[in-house]
Amino acid sequence: MIPHSKPLVGQEEYAALRRITASGQLAQGAEVSRLETELCAFVGHRSGLAVASGTTALYAALRALGVTKGDSVIIPSYACTALANAVCMSGAQPILCDVEYDNALMSVNTVKAALARNTRAVIVPHLFGHPAPAHAIERELGIPVVEDCAQCIGADIDGRRTGSLTSIAIFSFYATKVLCAGEGGLVAASDSRLARRLEDLRDYDNRDTWEPRINMKCSDVHAALARAQLRRLPSFIRRRRAIAERYRVALTDNTLAAPFPPLAGNIRPMHYRFIIRTSRRRRETVRRYFIRMGIACSRPVFKPFHRYIKQVGFPASDRLFEELLSIPLYPALSEQECRGIERALEGLKSAF
Repeated sequence: MIPHSKPLVGQEEYAALRRITASGQLAQGAEVSRLETELCAFVGHRSGLAVASGTTALYAALRALGVTKGDSVIIPSYACTALANAVCMSGAQPILCDVEYDNALMSVNTVKAALARNTRAVIVPHLFGHPAPAHAIERELGIPVVEDCAQCIGADIDGRRTGSLTSIAIFSFYATKVLCAGEGGLVAASDSRLARRLEDLRDYDNRDTWEPRINMKCSDVHAALARAQLRRLPSFIRRRRAIAERYRVALTDNTLAAPFPPLAGNIRPMHYRFIIRTSRRRRETVRRYFIRMGIACSRPVFKPFHRYIKQVGFPASDRLFEELLSIPLYPALSEQECRGIERALEGLKSAF
């Protein structure tokens, strides 16, 4: 079975681990500082703070923005539950908005429909490696936007790179993410006030005054792995884009499934996932077809959040939940595996 995700780890990562273990500095140290500098230089922010995970990064970003009890934060229902977890950890209330049916992303209109008097921030994820208009949402609505780049680093929208579109952005280095370090995350910002607040939240000890803080530190072990991956990121993205194009060609004139979302002229995605759209009636049949072909296939979002909390009124999220499937796309795919997936996509035309 070709797995849904698989990290590409090689001699660069092995060398980084050997260097760190030999140094004796395993906790937060110089490697963390170098990762912060290098990733911020890549995306275009002035400063960054490496933390323990992507969820921790979301929480830290909200706290730095002053989000607290009594506030609300808008998040999409069609996304990972980590967004809601981080909002609740901050003491605020998550307010759900729908997404656009044609791309599964938030927009100015979907966010505007969920605005409330106590809305303090918005979390905008770039799903599946496709950029969302986070900059337009922040500019037009005048509310701080946390740009969630856990699934999208190195993509462009309107000529701008994801990660630098808004006042603050977060990244994840989890095992299945674009930059794989096992665990870890990072918050990036250009506002010096936000940067100082972030540092105060993470480095909790030896303070003249006390307030509740938690240990959010990233280790030098994870930072060294993330730095090695960051150096390889341009080649990772080229490989992802090349594979995605092969899959798209294989789906040409297919009436059962289509690549999702369709490409738009103002974006250049980096293809974290390869998503196909089929009908609600066909989705389970198509999923089982890929499994029979030895290819892992699953829903790209396990369940829209409104279904967990028994809310209604999210028609696009509901339809996407019923229609979308995700198949393997990552740099570690071998040529043989890519050809097998291409053949399976071509075979959809006559499989049913």
